[in-house]
Amino acid sequence: MKKTLTAILIAALMLCSAGCIADPADNSSVGDTSVNTVSGTVSDEASDISEAEESDPAEESRPVDTSETSYPAETSEEYGDIGSVDAAGLFESDYGCGVDMLVCWLLTGDESGDLTFTADIYLVSYEMRSTAHYGDCRLVINGETHYFSAPEVDVEATKTTVTTLLSTETVTVPRNSDGTASLDVTVVYPFRGTYNSVSLPVIEAATVITVSADGSVDFR
Repeated sequence: MKKTLTAILIAALMLCSAGCIADPADNSSVGDTSVNTVSGTVSDEASDISEAEESDPAEESRPVDTSETSYPAETSEEYGDIGSVDAAGLFESDYGCGVDMLVCWLLTGDESGDLTFTADIYLVSYEMRSTAHYGDCRLVINGETHYFSAPEVDVEATKTTVTTLLSTETVTVPRNSDGTASLDVTVVYPFRGTYNSVSLPVIEAATVITVSADGSVDFR
């Protein structure tokens, strides 16, 4: 019995010794493989950590706004919301001697703010003779003088008045920033003579035209 146990113990020791002894070359190879594997794992993890630090998941998931920013259309604040103008009227002198000036006018304008003033300028008289005028007749609007010429006037004796066109003048007038406007208008024709014993150095007529922001017009 003791021999049998001894034999078994010896066999077990031999098997154990055989499993623990390894070839030095093989052991070196195993060591190298282990080092390479560990080194590769550390390198990969460091790379992953670096990439994780460089890219923020929150930033990547945030939607990119590709829409264009829209701005309100530019509008002119110089005149604001004003109405267009389309009005006409007339004014005349009243010398009471048989000769007068008559001015028929038209005033127009759109939302741009500028007004266009057009005047047909007449002499209304009985018999009358006057030489031509070259650039010395005047249309004055708000203190600004516009010179014009007028033809010779030759009206034969008549029992009714005769209307003679002297000139048609057009002037651009700006509106105020609030859309209103006031036109102080005077037309002057140099006569330098007498008519029915009345001395008339000039024949002139004047009016004031007022424009509201909504485009309505008043005159006197």
